[in-house]
Amino acid sequence: MTTHPHPSPHRDRGSPPLLLFAVVGAAVAWSIQLLVDYGLAAHHCYPASPPILSAKVPGGWVYPLLAALNIAAIVLALLSMLAARTIWNRTEEEHGGSTHHLLTAGEGRTRFLAMCGQLAGLAFLIAILFDTVAIYMVPRCFG
Repeated sequence: MTTHPHPSPHRDRGSPPLLLFAVVGAAVAWSIQLLVDYGLAAHHCYPASPPILSAKVPGGWVYPLLAALNIAAIVLALLSMLAARTIWNRTEEEHGGSTHHLLTAGEGRTRFLAMCGQLAGLAFLIAILFDTVAIYMVPRCFG
């Protein structure tokens, strides 16, 4: 009887919580940033039934809070990408071959998830940056 090696022999080099954060951390940061930004900005312009139609809206705390939230989301996305890169580097001996081999062979799932975390982290970081720029480029409470 032939025994096959485990498909992820270096799975112990990246803890499951760190791997989970590496894969979904940036997506969660983007989701929270998008929902909270939208809610705060919308409530700021529409605190009651009639909208505020002037660009000079009272309550100057909203946009500094949005800036802080966006900075926090950017930092979380970067940390998620760093976690994915760390796991990628720790598991480089898991299975030989290039990144293309990793995708086609289906072996080395810890390394595969680390690669997915890096790609997803970059994509969500770009989305967070676009959302951050939009807050300051779109006119405030413009009816």
